[in-house]
Amino acid sequence: MLKEKINTNNQVSIIIPTYNESKNIIKILHSIGEILPKNVSTQTIVVDDNSPDGTGKIVEDYLKNVKKIA
Repeated sequence: MLKEKINTNNQVSIIIPTYNESKNIIKILHSIGEILPKNVSTQTIVVDDNSPDGTGKIVEDYLKNVKKIA
């Protein structure tokens, strides 16, 4: 349903505030890629509030394997 509503000429920015989301953050990031059409320019910003469970480190490691286009 969401895929049909997004104009492919648009850019989408997603901000994800996190705190102790180490068990969920990878699943969340993967779901963004599955939901949005591949031809939509996407910017995802994860804001971690100094989680003691390592959420920030998990996101940093995940980003090492993500294709980035500037």
